[in-house]
Amino acid sequence: MSKTFDDTQPHNPLDALLAKGGEFQSVLRYLEFIERLGWCDQHECKRADNIEAMVKQAKMLGLTQFTRVKEPKKKPTILVLQIQASAVNKCPCGEAGSRITEVCEEIKEAVEKFTLPKGSDQLGIDGAGLPKLDVSEGTDWNVIAENVVRLLTDDQEPKVFLREACGESMVELVKSKAKSNAGELVLKDVRPVNFASLIGRYATLEKYTADGHRIPATIDQKKAALIMGAAPMCNLPIIRSLHNAPVLYLTDNNDLRIIGPGYDPQTGMYVLGRKTVEPKPDWEAGVEKLLSRMSGWRFVDQSDKSRLIGSYMTSAMVYGNFLNGDRAPIQFFEADMSQTGKGYAAKVIAALYGEKMVTVTQKTGHGLGSFEEKFDAALLTGRPLILCDNMRKSLDSQSLESFATENEYAARGFRRGYITVDPRNYVVYITSNGMSTTADASRRFNVVRFVKQPRTHSFWQDRDGRNLLAHMTYFHRYYLGVIWSILCEWHRRGMPRTDEHRHDFRGWASAVDWIVQNLFGLPPLMQGCDEIRNRMSSVYLTFVRDLCQTIKHSQRLDVDLFTADIAAICGDQRIAIPDLKSNAEDADTKQLGIIFKRLFGGSQDERILDDEPSELEKRLPLEGYEIIRTVKWSPSRNKSHVYRFLFRGSTA
Repeated sequence: MSKTFDDTQPHNPLDALLAKGGEFQSVLRYLEFIERLGWCDQHECKRADNIEAMVKQAKMLGLTQFTRVKEPKKKPTILVLQIQASAVNKCPCGEAGSRITEVCEEIKEAVEKFTLPKGSDQLGIDGAGLPKLDVSEGTDWNVIAENVVRLLTDDQEPKVFLREACGESMVELVKSKAKSNAGELVLKDVRPVNFASLIGRYATLEKYTADGHRIPATIDQKKAALIMGAAPMCNLPIIRSLHNAPVLYLTDNNDLRIIGPGYDPQTGMYVLGRKTVEPKPDWEAGVEKLLSRMSGWRFVDQSDKSRLIGSYMTSAMVYGNFLNGDRAPIQFFEADMSQTGKGYAAKVIAALYGEKMVTVTQKTGHGLGSFEEKFDAALLTGRPLILCDNMRKSLDSQSLESFATENEYAARGFRRGYITVDPRNYVVYITSNGMSTTADASRRFNVVRFVKQPRTHSFWQDRDGRNLLAHMTYFHRYYLGVIWSILCEWHRRGMPRTDEHRHDFRGWASAVDWIVQNLFGLPPLMQGCDEIRNRMSSVYLTFVRDLCQTIKHSQRLDVDLFTADIAAICGDQRIAIPDLKSNAEDADTKQLGIIFKRLFGGSQDERILDDEPSELEKRLPLEGYEIIRTVKWSPSRNKSHVYRFLFRGSTA
């Protein structure tokens, strides 16, 4: 470094060096190091008493240019900062550059007087600024593990954690390579095969030879497994969830506190984002803005809007412990056809929380690449929002049902055994254009039904031309503050609940039901839920709903259709008829007759007074649609069925 400090640059030497760039970058880092350790404090350059703190700061800053200090055998090699006086002519305190050299001499004196703490004789510092780790043969694995824990927890913000227990549940923060959340920090399991590589980023492995000299060393998988399974590894910090934005948390004392940024050891949350969020003072204005941002969606019923608001609130209630340990349901977004905005709604909610969904796609069967494997892999990333996108046909997953009900879920990692995770740390979304499931699973969903907007609909944009997703992403701190203000108002009123009991998760349903009715002025949360569940748990009703939507979009509503006409529509639109097993002629028509006979068997009969031949009418309501079946007899007493499909749903 031949250049000197330029007096024409800004007064602060650090700012001047930063402006210089290039070769002055290393000088800047050295000066920051001196300043942080307290060498320059109000024009007094002081000698540090805590050499461990100096080494920790040096490691954090990545300093590599040091002078080695000779010490007795088996003591750590402490590396000392040394800056040539010719590099700059001023130090942060404004004194002459030669003073920096004097400070370095004081550091050397402190090192010579430094006494090793008990149990630390195996941990030193190498010439590259990394500590040394002794892994000599015969060394107690507990001692090595204790030193490993010291290395991994030395940073101000740890990067290596335990999920819930020690050993095989060790994880590390890494950047995701998945398309859905590329670049996001996720949790990656640390296995014995890559444990040595992990430690190599924190220390230099060495061992003693027979004559007492240190030489480079390595550890194999067997040694790594022994170290990872040692008792001291349980002292690593526990990680439960990762978040990009701060979390409003309800403590056990019923107080509210904001978690983040950084790692919070009390809750196990790690807030990765550095921006702060505060509750907005006017919660009523926030409610109006949230409701106005929903103009782009059209619902089957106004209760669907209530349930969408419930989805907005659920993540904050889950993260912040507002449910007091109660479970939250799976958020199920259902549309009458593609490009309706169901997946868009899930992304908007994720953007509000500063997150990206970890996407899981459906694949039939089990094993490699199955839905269960992808779902488990998504859970093990530690990201709180999971999207099961465009689920089709029937969802009969015991794994998903177990996740929705149990407080512990056994997720299987890639080439690993089962790893226990807590489902209460996650919010799962499912989107579909029509899917049947089991009766038990349907009682654990929060179903929001969307109807496709007409082509002439004008979607909302802000004054800068951003669509809703871009707007919510840009202003997510404001909208998250709105969600917090609503929760604060609910908390101020004593966190009241309704007596809603029609959902398996009564704690969640009663709390959200009170919020949507009393703070948002919307209909009850569970209005019409029984009809939705009956349809979702019936393959035949799910099929008829798909048929109603197809007839609506083909503009054949309020038109008399015979069973053969309906069979032709199913063939043209590739709608699979349930339980159709024959390719014979008219097999589809006969199977449709069987399906409609079962569905209309318990529906209401109405005698229509008309001229002969007499007619008998039955009506089947189905989530905004109504199917009318008329039984007609011809003069020759031949019976035929005529169906008419009507849409009576909401247009809001």
